[in-house]
Amino acid sequence: MLTAIGCGDAQTGAIFTGIALVTAALYVRCLNNGFVFDDDDMIVTNRFIGSWSYIWDSIVNDTWWFRDPLHLPQGSYYRPLQGIWFTLNYHLFGPIPLGWHAAMIALHLLVVWLVFRVSLLLTSDRMAGLGAAALFALMPIHAEPVAWASAIPLPLAAAFEMAAFEFYLRWNAEPDTAPDRSSLLVISMALFAGALLSHESAVAFPALVAMHALILDRQETSHANDTVGIRANKAIAAAVPYALEVAVYLGIRYAVLGFITRPNIYNHMAAMQSILTMPAAAATYAMVLVVPWLAGPSHLVETVSSIAAPGFYIPVLGFAVFGAAALARLKRDPRRRLHLFCMAWIPIALAPVLNLGGLFPDAIVQDRYLYLPSFGFCVLAADIAITFARQRRTMAYAISVGAAVFAVVCAVSLYTVQDFWHDEIALFGQCVREIPKSGFYRNRLGMALQGRGELSAARKEFETAAQLDPDNGWNYYDLGLVFLGLGDQHSAAQAMAQGIAKFKSPPPGAYTELAIVADAAGDSAQADAALKQAAAIPGGSEIAGLTRAQLLFHHGDKSGAENIARDLLMHDPNNPDLLTFLGSVLSAGQRYEDALKAYERAAAINPNARSLHYQIALALHKLGRNGEARSECSIAIASAPDDRDARELMAELEQNGASR
Repeated sequence: MLTAIGCGDAQTGAIFTGIALVTAALYVRCLNNGFVFDDDDMIVTNRFIGSWSYIWDSIVNDTWWFRDPLHLPQGSYYRPLQGIWFTLNYHLFGPIPLGWHAAMIALHLLVVWLVFRVSLLLTSDRMAGLGAAALFALMPIHAEPVAWASAIPLPLAAAFEMAAFEFYLRWNAEPDTAPDRSSLLVISMALFAGALLSHESAVAFPALVAMHALILDRQETSHANDTVGIRANKAIAAAVPYALEVAVYLGIRYAVLGFITRPNIYNHMAAMQSILTMPAAAATYAMVLVVPWLAGPSHLVETVSSIAAPGFYIPVLGFAVFGAAALARLKRDPRRRLHLFCMAWIPIALAPVLNLGGLFPDAIVQDRYLYLPSFGFCVLAADIAITFARQRRTMAYAISVGAAVFAVVCAVSLYTVQDFWHDEIALFGQCVREIPKSGFYRNRLGMALQGRGELSAARKEFETAAQLDPDNGWNYYDLGLVFLGLGDQHSAAQAMAQGIAKFKSPPPGAYTELAIVADAAGDSAQADAALKQAAAIPGGSEIAGLTRAQLLFHHGDKSGAENIARDLLMHDPNNPDLLTFLGSVLSAGQRYEDALKAYERAAAINPNARSLHYQIALALHKLGRNGEARSECSIAIASAPDDRDARELMAELEQNGASR
């Protein structure tokens, strides 16, 4: 049974099973984590994710298409398998984080298994393969792509690439006359297509294949006159099928996005600065790779503007010294070809994410980008350790002790790091500790504190963010929302207006929120002006109309609010926000049957909206349909356990049920 996992003999299978069990046990901690950062937009508030059509829409659109399907592209990424993964997870687990995290852990264990299989093919040594798998399984830098749901493109792409590389190695090892050899290559190419459709960094895969063919080709000892030129031709021939796939992928990417790549709109690095900063970024990756306790959600990398800057010449000199030492060591290394390939794997796999201009400026180095590159390090470290351990018994004892200590350090760090993704306060609190001068992280921490009701602390973070990044209007705008929560409507309207004035292209929603705040502050003129500005923006007339209806409703004009809502629904009958608002207006007029119909239509369009199930439950309760109300209330509580209104309603429903 143990050999069924592809580990060969029973002893090897038992050891691998132990590695998998320890890994799963360590990752159990992240099952308690919630959704953080991009998860909220991509999963929690994504009104399209509950529909099976989301799969097709993710294939023909960019990754962020759901933000505004009428104005595409919404982002710079084309990752259709991410959308498919999200759809399947949502239909399996709904908006409950536990299931999503469990699926990520299962995927990580699959990759660990593939790491073992590929390592075994490369090293021809079961102990080296097991060592590489164990190290890969326990590396703390892998906590981010396993514990954070939105990081799925990296482990998903790695799973496809490792599987594709295994089939390539098997194809390469087969004699040219083997009847099934071509099928191995076809399977490898099909798996590589999955990697390309998961994450764009997979474009480096042909270079990995070429490097293997150049250094470790199966026929290297069969030709005494095998020159560098001949081996280079072999490398090119091996990489060509995969390179053609990359060309097709880039064509599809261009057709969908309208471009191959473009700079991040928030990244103001000049092209030369991006190039000069690459050594510092690469050095940071190297440090994070080999020092377990450096793993985390953020790493400070200062922008470099000159070759005379320490941020440029120190890492360049460091890499030069390391390279010279490594080459000197490799000359005496009987397994130098394998070790050279492992060392080459790391920068090749990492190269696509060193396009620093395309990354968010405060996140140009991220642990998750090392997920696939770390394979080379794991195989290299494991093979060197096993080779030395076999030389003499004393060496074996020392290496065994060292490996055990390192494994414990990795396990402790891995267990600790997962907590950074527990919630947004934990995540951005750690980011602020690592990069205290980041206005972006200060802003996100402020939003997290605001969401938890810690308004005074949130105000402090937004004020600090505004000082650090005074040209970012969102810092002032979000500060205004905190003032609103603190009951200071006048300061809220003032700060929000100050923020909007700094926006290059203010969204209509910013003006409509300002209108609501200005109305609460008693400034009807500012409210009306804000609504007119929102309506003047393309696509803003509908949200401006809804906001005007909300203000009428707030002032007690239910009839006027209903008329505006119904008029808007004539033009957009499937708008869940309009339907939800109409339901609220009808419910306030005690027209619960009509309100229920509006809520149910909204829920059918946006099934994962947190408040809708509560509203449906309340309408059902008013209609005396308490059994159905309890079911809806249970869904509301499951999706938002801290929803006080839903819990109070459930308590009332249970009390009514017990009294009958």
